[in-house]
Amino acid sequence: MLIIDPSQAEALTLLSRDLYGALLHAAALAHNVPVNDATLSIVFNELYWNTYAQTTRWDLSLGMEMGGLSQPTAADFLYRMIPAMQQLETIRPQDLENRLRLGNAYRWNVDQLIAISTHEALLKELPPQRAAVRARVLNELAWSRIAKVAWNRTFSDTGILQAYKEAEEAFQLTDIPVDKFVSVYTMAYSLLFMPQRDNQKLLERLTEAKALYLALPGASPASWKFLLNHESLKIVLDADPIFKPLLEG
Repeated sequence: MLIIDPSQAEALTLLSRDLYGALLHAAALAHNVPVNDATLSIVFNELYWNTYAQTTRWDLSLGMEMGGLSQPTAADFLYRMIPAMQQLETIRPQDLENRLRLGNAYRWNVDQLIAISTHEALLKELPPQRAAVRARVLNELAWSRIAKVAWNRTFSDTGILQAYKEAEEAFQLTDIPVDKFVSVYTMAYSLLFMPQRDNQKLLERLTEAKALYLALPGASPASWKFLLNHESLKIVLDADPIFKPLLEG
């Protein structure tokens, strides 16, 4: 259908959602950590790409053809998804979920500035009464700012302070448990890249995040421990014994 009409909104919607789902499924295959709840699984896999995209990015940069592989890779899904989402944004800007996910896709593709501007533009259009949606966008905007600092290692970038404040605002806006967890985890993660890291504050945020996470349907101690095992976070936690309680239980 898109060959005949590249601007067919329904087809673009189906394609972009299918590719986004395929990319999240690729994350699940990569980390191989069971998360037995559909909603939490989406969030968990998005967080996986958020952190993974700041490191080697091998799975997000090596396409099937380049790698001589027989099956599409996560990179193939990402590369195909972005143009479809961009086209859908043009013809159906009212599709807020598409625009939110497009900002995520830019972040995972290390298109840092456009990821931030995409989420900023979406946030500006949302009225105050749409608090729950604003909270989601604020969390994603915070992650886009974190990604910029983490990838470039520009620890003097004041965007990291803004990321913390945006996640903090998101926490206050939402009553949705999974989004409250994401807000606190995002605050904690942003603390890793502060000019003067406060390990006690990091411990407090992660302790709060742990309690919120383990109260969610589908959560488990094993999947929580995985969320602490990302390179940037693990290095800090391993270096200071005050974090040991986070890994217990």
